[in-house]
Amino acid sequence: APGVPRAFARTDAEGRFEADLPAGNTEVGLTVGALGHALKLTRLTVANEQTITLGASGGRLVLDLQPRGGDGSATPYLVHDGAIEAAGALAGWGGLDTSSAGPTVIEAIEPGTYALCLASPDELAALWRGPLPSSRCRKGYVEPGGTLTLSLP
Repeated sequence: APGVPRAFARTDAEGRFEADLPAGNTEVGLTVGALGHALKLTRLTVANEQTITLGASGGRLVLDLQPRGGDGSATPYLVHDGAIEAAGALAGWGGLDTSSAGPTVIEAIEPGTYALCLASPDELAALWRGPLPSSRCRKGYVEPGGTLTLSLP
């Protein structure tokens, strides 16, 4: 299902990895990180071989994941270019201290439009298909070298 992790993989020395997918999958969402590069969320058509290029610089993304009340069964997700990642999974990216109850900070993420959305498990497919519901998402643009702060709706 969209937004549900299927595999975690580390690349080999040449930067390659393989992952098994359920039959019939035609697209995958990937969160790709490497030290010294900006974090990348991307969505790709399933193929035997694809190249994913990581940028060395990006912007800073601050996610305020403090609940504002409302639906306790909803989970915060970060959405970018059709790819979905549980926002809590990004805590500590780049070796930052995550022991405090403060916001989740991603020091280097590729520039672009991001949305922080609240979704229950049965709403993930809608996030995957888009368009994003404005009542459940907050959007913004990460500028190169800039900082974007997103809070839960």
